[in-house]
Amino acid sequence: MAEAEGNVDADRVKTDAVPGRLALQRRTVVLLCTAQVLGGLSMGGALALGAILGEELSGTDSMAGLPTTVVTLGAAAAGLPLASLAAGRGRRPALTTGLLIAGFGTLTVAVAVDHGWFVVMLVGMAGLGSGSAVSLQARFAATDLSSAGTRGRDLSLVVWTTMVGAVIGPAVVPFGATVAGWFAMTDLSGPFLVGAAGCFGAAAVLFAGLRPDPLVMALGETDGSRTTVSLADGLSAIVHTPPARAATAAVVSAHAVMVGVMALTPVHMHHGGASVTLVGLSISAHIAGMYALAPVMGLLSDRAGRIPVILGGQAVLVVSCVIGFVFAESQTGLVVALVLLGVGWSASTVAASALLTDSVDTARRAPAQGVSDTSMSLAGAAAGALAGIIVGTFGYPALVLGAAVVAVVTAAYVVLDGVRDRRRSAMAQQSVSENGRPVASLRDVPLGFESLAGESRRRRMSAAQLVGRTGTVTMSIPGGEALGEIELPFAGGTERFLARATGPIGIDEAVLVIAEWPGRVVDVEPWASVPGHEPR
Repeated sequence: MAEAEGNVDADRVKTDAVPGRLALQRRTVVLLCTAQVLGGLSMGGALALGAILGEELSGTDSMAGLPTTVVTLGAAAAGLPLASLAAGRGRRPALTTGLLIAGFGTLTVAVAVDHGWFVVMLVGMAGLGSGSAVSLQARFAATDLSSAGTRGRDLSLVVWTTMVGAVIGPAVVPFGATVAGWFAMTDLSGPFLVGAAGCFGAAAVLFAGLRPDPLVMALGETDGSRTTVSLADGLSAIVHTPPARAATAAVVSAHAVMVGVMALTPVHMHHGGASVTLVGLSISAHIAGMYALAPVMGLLSDRAGRIPVILGGQAVLVVSCVIGFVFAESQTGLVVALVLLGVGWSASTVAASALLTDSVDTARRAPAQGVSDTSMSLAGAAAGALAGIIVGTFGYPALVLGAAVVAVVTAAYVVLDGVRDRRRSAMAQQSVSENGRPVASLRDVPLGFESLAGESRRRRMSAAQLVGRTGTVTMSIPGGEALGEIELPFAGGTERFLARATGPIGIDEAVLVIAEWPGRVVDVEPWASVPGHEPR
């Protein structure tokens, strides 16, 4: 997985080379953080009151958890459409649209609560879930213009501000009752009126301030332009790029472990005699663990590397689950376990999100990020549902033990997939250096059997004159004899080649072919085009 992490300096040069780009990146992060705080008001209120509303409006305890589940499903449903919109039109329309949907959904909840409409309340909660999808995608928007050396930090700052909304949301419940009185509505409607105002305010901030659009600028396009990248392209980027696979697996499993354990631990504590106050404090401590240290995790992932922080996060999740298993009857032990659960989630999520962005070329990043976010939300919803079944059938210790196994398996997969990727690269280099065997792509080199490209394709490409052509790096070139991959325009389409360079060159960098060798290998150097002197 070195190709995703081995070119921090080159990426930084690219980012800083554009006048004003660094200032624009800082402004973008500030705007996203502001929107996170405003939008978080609705999410905080929903999490604080969801169970109460489910019980009161349905008239049965069994429906208490349904509103929160619907919010999660709403986030999953919104993730892919918003990612597709971002890929086609940019971050500004995607994030603004998601916040407007969340705002109207929150208003719907307020009206439904006032009239006692349970089903309508659930519909509003589904719309409110769009705000959760925006919150997830906002962290990726913070990386559109950042360099690899600051990507983890920028992403983590947006994650950190989520804590502000999560803390303020429940705190506005008393003020919400006052607001509800202004409109002659029931007290529980008030917090959702405040939340709707927050969503609309966040949408206004991003619509007015997110100009130029960071993703559009990163793609080198003009506002309003569309790309042809689809969600299938994003999924393909994850499936065929080992670091992206590892990142997605890490973020999905960490979220599933966190949601599954968190959903039932407060209930287990309450059944064990814990007071409502202690349960509330444990939830607050857990939220602090999730978000308070996010900037630290971002800095660590930038400096120590994405994979070590991911593995460290999975290790903390395992420790948390072990503590929950051993001290299942200790209130103090369970509080400690919840805090560590949040810290492990933070480390894995921040580092894995940065690794996913590192690993996928700019054109396919938004769809790939949408696939990751939707998978993350679906995993959380499934884990929350399964947690209740597991605890009801086998008990709380079985839940945390099973969660620990998931974290261990994920860590093993991340390590083994990295080894497999390095072995594939080594086999490709050996094939080229010893046999001159044609290789269509690093992704095409299998483990244990030979990959053969089509005869007509090989003849057509071997006849091409490649020296002097320019292309784009699709898999980072480490430098020296280590191979990366580039994409070159050819015959009305594009073709990919293994590539070497004297120094490291990162994903999306423009390169010039200076030599070609048997086996679809080329030597390249960084290229900065000069107007009027474009190569072929």
